[in-house]
Amino acid sequence: KGEKSLFEYVCSIEDLEDGIHVIETDTDSSELTLLPEEGRLSSPIHISSKITKVGTDLTLRSDIGVDLVSGCSRCLAEFTDRLDAHIDVIYERSERLSINEDDVEESDDLVFLQYDAKELEIGSRVEEAVCLALPLKPLCKEDCKGLCPSCGTDLNTGGCDCSTESEDPRWQGLKGIYQPN
Repeated sequence: KGEKSLFEYVCSIEDLEDGIHVIETDTDSSELTLLPEEGRLSSPIHISSKITKVGTDLTLRSDIGVDLVSGCSRCLAEFTDRLDAHIDVIYERSERLSINEDDVEESDDLVFLQYDAKELEIGSRVEEAVCLALPLKPLCKEDCKGLCPSCGTDLNTGGCDCSTESEDPRWQGLKGIYQPN
C-alpha cells in the first residue's frame, strides 16, 4: 500500500486467476487540478477496487474517496467534506472481438482489451469519477442560514438588526391585484 501517481495508476492483470481480487491504494491527489470555485483536494485519493475474473472477462468495481476543501455556497465559510465516487467497468479480453469493433463505441461500462493485455489503466476513470462527484452547491451543513443580504452578517453565528422585509419598488403596481377573502 503505497502512494502512486493518479495518471499512471494501473492494475496488473497479467497473472490473475479466476476469482475476486481486492486492491487498495492511495494516489497523489495534487495531480488532479480543480477550478478555484470547486475547491481543492486535501488528502490522497483512496481507491478500493475489486477485480472479478471469470475466464477472459474482468469486472472492476472501485470505491473512491478523497477529502475536499471548499467554500460554502451560502455563508462562504471554508469547510472539509468527504467526497465519495464509484466506478464499474466490464472488460472483455479476447484475441478477436466477438463483434465488429467499428460498430461499437467504447462506453463507460464496456471496454475491449487485447487478449495479451497485462494491465488496466484506470487513472482517467478515477479522475472523471471524482470530477463528476463534486457538489454543484457545496454546503457547510444542510441547514446553513447563509449571509444577511443587507449587512453580510453570518446568520449561523447570530442574528443582525436588519429588516427582514424588503420591498422592491418595481412590484408596487401589482400589490393591489390580489386581495385574499
